[in-house]
Amino acid sequence: MSNSKQTVVMQCSEFREAAGADPQHLNVDAQAHREQCHACATYLRQMEQLDVLLVRAMKIPVADLSARPLASRPVAGRWLALAASVLVAVVVGMGAWLAAPRESLAADVVEHARNEADIMVTTDQRIDPAALDNALRTAGVRLKSGAQMVSVARTCMFHGRVVPHLIVQTRQGPVTVMVLAKEKVPAVQSFTEAGYRGTIEPSGPGSIAIVAVSADAVAEAKTTFASEVEWVGN
Repeated sequence: MSNSKQTVVMQCSEFREAAGADPQHLNVDAQAHREQCHACATYLRQMEQLDVLLVRAMKIPVADLSARPLASRPVAGRWLALAASVLVAVVVGMGAWLAAPRESLAADVVEHARNEADIMVTTDQRIDPAALDNALRTAGVRLKSGAQMVSVARTCMFHGRVVPHLIVQTRQGPVTVMVLAKEKVPAVQSFTEAGYRGTIEPSGPGSIAIVAVSADAVAEAKTTFASEVEWVGN
């Protein structure tokens, strides 16, 4: 019988469930995932901030109205109302943050790539430049050097909008690239989800999502393809 242990890779959804339940006490797998996934590290910081807000709300003093003179009861009542309003705000914020993992941009990009995994294959085929231009026009972009790396170019519905969905051929394997003109991110988001690696890069008025099985393919696409995108408007 073998004593070797199989390495288990935690998914983003599993990490965020754990972080939402107890952000202060993550297990070893969750800590390792946090170091590799920028999006989940950001989510953990939000959960930690939420804990601080909740503690502060609980510490707001609430007066014992029955023990105070009638003249002072309105003041105490205002403190009670303030404490209640802060607590409600914290609870509402908690609900929004706990819902965020299921609606996260990275998870949705990966799910879209998985649903169209049949086109993310290695091939010598390259797209016709005119077809590529037509697909990219929906996002108001073009490629500076044409279609040398693109094997598939189509438009898909994503978050209720039509976006370009490309398959880019790198030396490390095929990569899914989605140009998201309306999805702005404040910084580069790296993620690992469902066996895929990827990044979402700020670009122009929106962002560019890059997804692949290989981290090396993602890195190559970042350096060779993302810089070729030129925003020209619709």
